[in-house]
Amino acid sequence: MGQHRAAHRRSRYGLILGSLGVTVAVVLAGWLGVMLVTGGFGDRCEGQVTLTVAAAPGIEPAVAEFAGEQPERLENRCVRVDVQAHDSSTMAATLSTPNLDPGAAIWVPESTMQVRRIAERREGIQPQNPSLASTPVVFGVAEDEAERMGWPGARPDWAELVDPEGGQVVAGTTDPTYDPAAAAALLGIQAAVPDAPAATAALRSLSEHRVDDSRKLFEHLPDGGLEPALTAFPTSEQQVLRHNQEHERGSGLSVVASYPAQPTPWLDYPFVVLPDADESQRRAADRLLSRLREPAFEEALGRQGLRTTDGRLTGSRDADNRIDASPRAPSPQPSRDEASAALERWAAVDASGRVLNVIDVSGSMATEVPGTGRTRMQVTIEAAKRGVGLFKPSTEYTLWEFSTKLEGDKDYRQVVPWKPMSKHAEDGLTTGLDSLLSAPQGATGLYDTTLAAYREATGSWKPGRTNVVIIMTDGRNEDDGITRERLLTELRQLSSAQRPLPIVFIGLGTDVDPAELNDIAKATGGFVSLAPQVTDIEQIFFSTLSKLRCPTGDC
Repeated sequence: MGQHRAAHRRSRYGLILGSLGVTVAVVLAGWLGVMLVTGGFGDRCEGQVTLTVAAAPGIEPAVAEFAGEQPERLENRCVRVDVQAHDSSTMAATLSTPNLDPGAAIWVPESTMQVRRIAERREGIQPQNPSLASTPVVFGVAEDEAERMGWPGARPDWAELVDPEGGQVVAGTTDPTYDPAAAAALLGIQAAVPDAPAATAALRSLSEHRVDDSRKLFEHLPDGGLEPALTAFPTSEQQVLRHNQEHERGSGLSVVASYPAQPTPWLDYPFVVLPDADESQRRAADRLLSRLREPAFEEALGRQGLRTTDGRLTGSRDADNRIDASPRAPSPQPSRDEASAALERWAAVDASGRVLNVIDVSGSMATEVPGTGRTRMQVTIEAAKRGVGLFKPSTEYTLWEFSTKLEGDKDYRQVVPWKPMSKHAEDGLTTGLDSLLSAPQGATGLYDTTLAAYREATGSWKPGRTNVVIIMTDGRNEDDGITRERLLTELRQLSSAQRPLPIVFIGLGTDVDPAELNDIAKATGGFVSLAPQVTDIEQIFFSTLSKLRCPTGDC
């Protein structure tokens, strides 16, 4: 009996001790985990520095892979590097818009050309930054077409590819004002086709076969299913490599890379510290940049099909001769003037625009147009709906309205933000325009609105586009804001022959002051179109847009 009680006690004590042991082990394991995560025994993180990196999708996996391998400390604070894939053109639009938070301290776009354009508009962004990687700009050529042109014995020549009279090649492009590979290709084509008329014909042919969604570029190959069907287009070597990983040689979607014989800018993936980064983030960025310069990062780049900054492609590529994996010296980035000139030449043949449209919603716009049963406002909206439908999908458009004191003391307000017309169409702009504008009321705050619109358009001016401000009004200035003399002085100071930005007035009815509108328009190189009969506004609007597409009349 006594032995039984003793055994029972020992059993109970064993269970208790065993449970305690498990509990202690769990607590110890948790404590050890915390110690390891926070940096060691007695060495906890005192806060955290978060470094958000907005990287172009082509390089984001390599940066994310390497940034996460070596956790860093900064003055006893943990550093968390958050690498996110961001479309570079979308990020550029964010950075060029005042007061919009980019949500990142570091930006890694595809090209320095993109950064230089933004540096002109956003204070604190450096135009020149260290490069992380590189990839040549090439023409992707459908394999069947490349074989017809002599591949694999020789790669197709750029001058042949873009010659609209040269044969069966159907060459197209994405929008070079958004896609840096297409922008670089413009400079390569200019070098490959030095004859100006031939180069213009080549650009016009590319424009006629333009692809609006760069993400679907390879789906425009003949077997890809999308129109226009293309057999050649500018892209990057990396994109060809990535595409061909899923399409073996001989398939209908296989692509051969054609390299330029003349110097053509490469994509160079600059590492840009954005102006809102604080001191801790800048120090963390310096450490991250140092790690991304280590030899191991070159292997991470190679896994993504990118070259090193000196033009080497790591990893074995010998089995696939659709690209040329031999080392190449990257071509330098063009100057700002060279890049702008190429984009302006493109704009002359492509006629993509950047349009700030301002519509009068003052009380007089509620006047009924005789014989129509509709108001001036309704007639104007119908004309605007049809007019904006004429813009190319790539044209960037924003809509303002004005009268007096629409927002506090401001006579104007933005109705829809800057977007390509393709996005506006998806959002229903052309069908829902009348529901977006205010009911007509108030007086005509013409001068203040005109100056504000011109400041906005000059501040966001883009090369490679027909930049214009179109103001539709039925009256003359009735506001006690700035004077006409001050308006004209400021407009002349803002306007520039190197950055053309005309103001175009469409005057509705007989209450406008043509002399007033002409003085303002001429100060910016613009013009006035009058519709004394408001019912003529649609034809006047179409005629105005035609003048903008071909200002010299010889298009």
